[in-house]
Amino acid sequence: MRQVHVSDYLKCTAPIWLDTKVTLNPTTTLSMYRKIPDDLQKTAECKLNEVTSRIENDITQMKEWIAKQPHLNIEIDDQFILTLLRCCKFSLQRTKEKIDTYYTARSIMPEIFSNRDPYLPEIQHLFNSRCIALPLPNLDPDDGSRIIFINYSSSLDPNLVSLRNLDKVNYMILDILIREDDDMIINGLKLITHCKDLSVRFLNELTPLYMKRHVYLVNAFPLRLQAVRVVNCPAPFAFAYSIFKTFTTSKIGQRMIMVSETNVPELCRQSPHLFPKEMGGNNGSIQELSGTWKRKVESYREWFLQEEAKKSDESLRTEPPKTALDLFGADGTFRKLEID
Repeated sequence: MRQVHVSDYLKCTAPIWLDTKVTLNPTTTLSMYRKIPDDLQKTAECKLNEVTSRIENDITQMKEWIAKQPHLNIEIDDQFILTLLRCCKFSLQRTKEKIDTYYTARSIMPEIFSNRDPYLPEIQHLFNSRCIALPLPNLDPDDGSRIIFINYSSSLDPNLVSLRNLDKVNYMILDILIREDDDMIINGLKLITHCKDLSVRFLNELTPLYMKRHVYLVNAFPLRLQAVRVVNCPAPFAFAYSIFKTFTTSKIGQRMIMVSETNVPELCRQSPHLFPKEMGGNNGSIQELSGTWKRKVESYREWFLQEEAKKSDESLRTEPPKTALDLFGADGTFRKLEID
């Protein structure tokens, strides 16, 4: 795998997530960001209110704000600040909130953001079962968004992994994407989830607390979610899905659609670009992409281990510290919900 070093960083003019990795020295703060192709730059200006001549000033303002936050004693490179600005359509206030939420999530959710060594057995099991978020190679031709496909196959063993293990790996992949994939940052992403073979034994994990935490994670990441399609969802999980939607904003909820098994062949025929070939589409192969992303995540091992320290220090927050209990409350179960 070709390495892109700091000296080459500014020269990158195309999305680099498939076959390269930006190698950053964690002790060095970058004062640079990637150049993107002219057509993507025009899209950023149109969709995200990006003004090229103001980028450096906006980044500087964000750095100055971060330096004044005692609970955010974190060095953030210019490229990631630009990503956050783009996600928030260059609203400085929204970007501040996104920065705070992202690093707070890393602090209050250790089950997702700690122990992210790609060689841990439970993480290797997920790669080998091919039940991970797979960014498909071709963009949606309609709007340029990145398509991410998750296939919950029967090889996912509830005795070896939990849904939180799966979340951990998926957000490791997203952490790479938000640092490398300019198309996804600017044009957004579409999530396709195939649930037909998901074991019902995972249902006990889908508590209201789990759902609240998951929604918080989605909001914490600098992502522009354009659509969610849940395909072949078994009835018990369909109920859980309906509960999950109640925790989302109305805007996101409207973009979440379930597709029944009888409608899948027609959807694949009409939109083959949304699916890998194993589902009847023409956008890559689950088998090949699983191997590609296993190697990709493993190549980031040192970065994940070093990045674990980057989180908010709630003991130093000038306002009352944020805790998981304050943000999410106590846990509950579906049995209680059904009785109530």
